[in-house]
Amino acid sequence: LPFYDSNLMEMFRKIGKAKFKCPSWFSLEAKRLLFKILDPNQQTRITISKIKESSWFRKGLYLKQKTMAKQASEANFLEDGENQEPPELASVNAFDIIAWFPVFDLSGLFGDVCNKQESSFVSRKPAAEIISKLEEVAKRLKLKIRKQDAGLFKLERAKEGRKGILSMNAEIFKVTKTFHLVEVKKCNGDRMEYHKVVEEGLRPALAEIVWIWQGEKEKYE
Repeated sequence: LPFYDSNLMEMFRKIGKAKFKCPSWFSLEAKRLLFKILDPNQQTRITISKIKESSWFRKGLYLKQKTMAKQASEANFLEDGENQEPPELASVNAFDIIAWFPVFDLSGLFGDVCNKQESSFVSRKPAAEIISKLEEVAKRLKLKIRKQDAGLFKLERAKEGRKGILSMNAEIFKVTKTFHLVEVKKCNGDRMEYHKVVEEGLRPALAEIVWIWQGEKEKYE
């Protein structure tokens, strides 16, 4: 996506004609902006300045500025059974969505893809359910989970590993009311240990709430 085709020439034809479809869960606002960005006619294609003025772009920008302006709150480790209010989530904009699709992932051009120290997935579950599942999985994997602003959570190993204590950030972004993007990034610790936790721990444990992990193209085709 958005121009995927097994035939290279057919894919080029689709690009030239801007022939693509947006998922049904994209908002009308997002669809309009994407069509303007991917307009093959450079005379009518939306400019960078106009993109920055769009409500879709500024929505995510405003929330990011608001979060940065806040004084860093002290992180509290979540306790079992504690009722937590769903956090105010940051929204992703059109650029975030485009970059998320596998066809736009250029990481392989700059080195071994296995060296990536982040993973992400899309969920159709409400934010509260995603948070609850993260807490449950953290407990099962013996990870401490620390709540921060704007849907950001820090997960840490209790014991020090080969390269210090493994810690990861899990951040939830709102795409629509029923769709959320979750990014998991390594902050500290051993890369191999991180990949093992993600592949053998997080992926199978989060299966109930995951619609698709980044890089799994078959669900888009």
